[in-house]
Amino acid sequence: MLEIKSIDMTCSTERGQLYFNAADLPELDKGIITVTLDIGDEHEEASSLFSFYIVIGEDQEAKQMYESYVSDNYPAVYFCNFSKSSITDTISERFKDANKGNFEDSLPFLRKLFLWEFEGEKILD
Repeated sequence: MLEIKSIDMTCSTERGQLYFNAADLPELDKGIITVTLDIGDEHEEASSLFSFYIVIGEDQEAKQMYESYVSDNYPAVYFCNFSKSSITDTISERFKDANKGNFEDSLPFLRKLFLWEFEGEKILD
């Protein structure tokens, strides 16, 4: 069975870079969160890193940043207002939509929703 082994997040804000996991998600008025998921088969040590971006903010700059990610084919989600539950729900829903039981069967679906990091390179479809 495929599982998320860990979730790490990096947030770029006006105050600089913040590093945290899903349990320590801080309140944000504005920022870009890079969500990195370590995904692999349940009984195997091997795993792969997948990521996507969350853009938070009500202003035009945040909306333009989101549109820039999407136009460059980067997987991104936009939220006007911060909500910890919305972010954790989005992560769960994306993983659930892509999870087809094992890594091999899930990889094409994971690649549609996330950037795949393979041998240190982020790969876009």
